[in-house]
Amino acid sequence: MPLPDSFIQKQQLDASMADTFLEHLCLLDIDQEPITARNTSIICTIGPASRSIPKLQEMVKAGMNIARLNFSHGSHEYHGETIKNIREAVETITTDPLYYRPVAIALDTKGPEIRTGLVRGTAEQEVELERGASVRVVTGEGDRDSTDGNVIWVDYPSLPQVLEKGGRIYIDDGLIGLKVLETGPDWVEALVESGGVLGGRKGVNLPGCDLVDMPAVSERDEGDLRFGVAQGVDMVFASFIRCGQDVREVRRALGPFGKDIKVVSKVESRQGVHNFLEILAESDGVMVARGDLGIEIPAEKVFIAQKMMIGRCNSAGKPVICATQMLESMVAHPRPTRAEGSDVANAVLDGADCVMLSGETAKGLFPVESVTMMHSICREAEAAIFQQQLFEELRRLTPLSNDPTEVTAIGAVESSFKCCAGAVIVLTTTGRSAQLLSRYRPRCPIVAVTRSPQVARQAQLLRGVFPVLFHPLPAPVWADDVDNRVYFGMNIGLCVLKWCVCERERKGVGKMGRKWERWGESGKDGEKVGKMGRKWERWGESGKDGEKVGKRERRFSVIWMLFTSLFTISLCLPPPSTLPHCVCLPLPPSLTVSASPFHPPSLCLPPASTRPHCVCLPLPPSLTVSASPFHHPSLCLPPPSTLPHCVCLPLPPSLTVSASPFHPPSLCLPPPSTLPHCVCLPLPPSLTVSASPFHPPSLCLPPPSTLPHCVCLPLPPSLTVSASPFHPPSLCLPPPSTLPHCVCLPLPPSLTVSASPFHPPLLCLPPPSTLPYCV
Repeated sequence: MPLPDSFIQKQQLDASMADTFLEHLCLLDIDQEPITARNTSIICTIGPASRSIPKLQEMVKAGMNIARLNFSHGSHEYHGETIKNIREAVETITTDPLYYRPVAIALDTKGPEIRTGLVRGTAEQEVELERGASVRVVTGEGDRDSTDGNVIWVDYPSLPQVLEKGGRIYIDDGLIGLKVLETGPDWVEALVESGGVLGGRKGVNLPGCDLVDMPAVSERDEGDLRFGVAQGVDMVFASFIRCGQDVREVRRALGPFGKDIKVVSKVESRQGVHNFLEILAESDGVMVARGDLGIEIPAEKVFIAQKMMIGRCNSAGKPVICATQMLESMVAHPRPTRAEGSDVANAVLDGADCVMLSGETAKGLFPVESVTMMHSICREAEAAIFQQQLFEELRRLTPLSNDPTEVTAIGAVESSFKCCAGAVIVLTTTGRSAQLLSRYRPRCPIVAVTRSPQVARQAQLLRGVFPVLFHPLPAPVWADDVDNRVYFGMNIGLCVLKWCVCERERKGVGKMGRKWERWGESGKDGEKVGKMGRKWERWGESGKDGEKVGKRERRFSVIWMLFTSLFTISLCLPPPSTLPHCVCLPLPPSLTVSASPFHPPSLCLPPASTRPHCVCLPLPPSLTVSASPFHHPSLCLPPPSTLPHCVCLPLPPSLTVSASPFHPPSLCLPPPSTLPHCVCLPLPPSLTVSASPFHPPSLCLPPPSTLPHCVCLPLPPSLTVSASPFHPPSLCLPPPSTLPHCVCLPLPPSLTVSASPFHPPLLCLPPPSTLPYCV
């Protein structure tokens, strides 16, 4: 199934792998295709314009990953019905598990915020405040529904005490500005400096005021959080977090039944920016809430705070959301402004894991179009990321770790860059392994296969993670269970993602040749390129057997890793220094190492004319594999002192050796033209296998003093001997189901046949009397 070149994640590749930032900018090309698989998650606020099931289904198909419910508005019954609609929309899109897409539900708390009351007692009413007009801001409970053009009620009783004459009050993300003229016991007289239309339940900001008497979690918030736990929400967006203690208060309010709910702290005040590091340490993620933040600090400094917070979250490996007024004009128009498009793209380039839509989907006229537009902008921006610099800096800033899971994640991401992988498949139980992979920002998607619905939904917070839910119960054999999950992940890629497992067509690209510096250890022929790097030109790497890869070679590109809570199986193994007293034999370029949960480490030979695929030989328990960024892959033998003297019998080129934990060592003959596999003869206990860098694989016999004139291998009952004046002695196999006759294998000249009435037919090797000893 040939797929477009865009599926192999080579978009803007020259710019992504440039040497300098200026070169990266110069190499960006507007004619390049965008990234096929969007890596940045999209959060949509669900409101009256989008809470119906058909509209939710359209938004999911357009790219919605997380549904946000703003608990500053609406009752529990209202939000309960919305949650039911979201889940029904997700479940009814498809019944095929391959196409099921989990959507997370986030509860956004009211927090220690100040809001106005309803205009004339109804949520739909609005009133216009004209510039220069005088209004009175009141806090008495009796005036809750009295907001109109002359009076504005707010839900903060201490308002007159924290404000001074000349202070400022901002309403609705700063769209309306008031200047304090006079304060009373429960009222404030103010002048309208910036007029506008005031709706119900709008946010109020008091820049420069210390609201110490406002609790981090109000009584209403506690009720909302208990409701969220009962409804099974996946994450909480905690509003107006000012310090680490506020996060701990939110976790306390969630209680033991909500301990698995992710807490994302919304930083939207100057105090929160100053205490950002302790907030980050206590949180599962951070939201850069630019609406209120742009009022608490000067608007021209918001971008500085945004870049600082995103950078620190990336360094700590925690998800970060960029929110507020991303595509604000799409509330009323079908297309965004150019500045809004650049704003979304720059948030992606800064490193945001998620971008959020607020009024665009909650009350706007074009909720589905807003999601589609954000999806398109994110794809274009992700292709333009300076990937080489990003990965190198993330790796440099990460403290050295002894955690094998984290080390494996780094190696997998680096490998995905080198082979231009279509996807990384990870099996995860808690979501930690997927988060570690996301931390190092691979260009390709991370297909995270999990059995936990909550883990799958919460993984939507992570950049590049495509969670898939695996429903079948675990298989009795652990290796079979791993096999099932891996193949499910691959099927997801083939059926849905297409970029996960893809046939790659390589073409000569002239001046667009790929150049990777400081990514690999050596060039295609073993020569150093530059100071540390690897250089691939004209898309022609060297194949496993040293042959040039043609212009249209098709290949599968999948990197997969396996993580469990107990141990890790991966392509990264300990360096030789950790294997004391072993003898390590460097592998020639034609051999590679295979590690898999399905069988022990194996030695892989390149394809031959008689076999279209590689042949992997399982290693016996006495041999191990060493792989390290500092050494070539090696085969490690036990200490020489444990290997007795023996006679080594070189094998002819037509024979190979097979070793496996499931049967004794065998002698393998090449397959005849009518058979798909080799024929292996079990070796008697007196024979072993010798591997050495000085000679090819050999059969090792006991010392000559105990050997007769020749060594004879008994044949199994299924084999017979054929002798004829028309052809040399042959081994005959029983006929396969599709053949009427036996299949006979000619023997190489070094082997003869022994037949006697006293014993069954034997395969005879030349006498070892002239052979040297070896270890």
